[in-house]
Amino acid sequence: MLTSIGPANSFYVEAIVQRGKARIPHLAWAFNFTDLPKGRQREAMIRALQPVERFVVFSQMERQLYADYFDLPIERFHFLHWGVASPLSIPEPRSIAGPYVAALGGEARDYATLMAAARQRPDTRFVVIARPHNLVGIDVPGNVEVRTNLPWDQAWSLVAHADLALIPLLTGETPNGHVTLVGGMHLGKAQIVTDSRGVHDYAQHEENALLVPPRDPGALARAIERLQDDPVLRAKLGENAAAFAREHCSEAMTARSARRHVEALLAG
Repeated sequence: MLTSIGPANSFYVEAIVQRGKARIPHLAWAFNFTDLPKGRQREAMIRALQPVERFVVFSQMERQLYADYFDLPIERFHFLHWGVASPLSIPEPRSIAGPYVAALGGEARDYATLMAAARQRPDTRFVVIARPHNLVGIDVPGNVEVRTNLPWDQAWSLVAHADLALIPLLTGETPNGHVTLVGGMHLGKAQIVTDSRGVHDYAQHEENALLVPPRDPGALARAIERLQDDPVLRAKLGENAAAFAREHCSEAMTARSARRHVEALLAG
């Protein structure tokens, strides 16, 4: 059988590797888009992906989204929580003195809303760990420190030492942020996340995270203030998040699920 990681590889497996050959079962793993293809690219993917026997996605909403978008049976799409080991075994030494709020990630992020919220919290220090293109055209206020292209351990250590973490997503339909969200859960972070259907399988409002409406700087600023002023709630959200990650988002869970998918495909 064949396994591809990511939609671009899934497309090339079908368009090039499988073309004109006897059919080999294909497991399309981590089938996830930040931006859906348009026009001729979409048409080419629709044609190429029709034979794929099984797709694995990391949110329930993506099952229907991709089934509709690529004209495929929804039964071929299988949901699995993003499951990995903790991003750090031991954080690097603290590099920032004093309290701060961290935001890490580059896929489908709404840093314009975060900057607007930061202006409403001028006494709060923010540290944003992103990619250079995430901040093009965005005015960064003086209480926000931007770090780009950091090594993995350094980036996650900044999150580990933060009072709380933010995941601002572009819309209420964004199926991204799972790597950062689950990583923060493993670290026991209290997190504020945009209320997107793409994170509802992970983030439970008031239980293991706070959810805020998309593109609402005021709501984000108020949620930050709430967690800063309530260490008991911060601890509760972090502890519940870590427990959720241990139960649903472990590396062992991913390995067991992968084995089941492979066995099912090989069994025909």
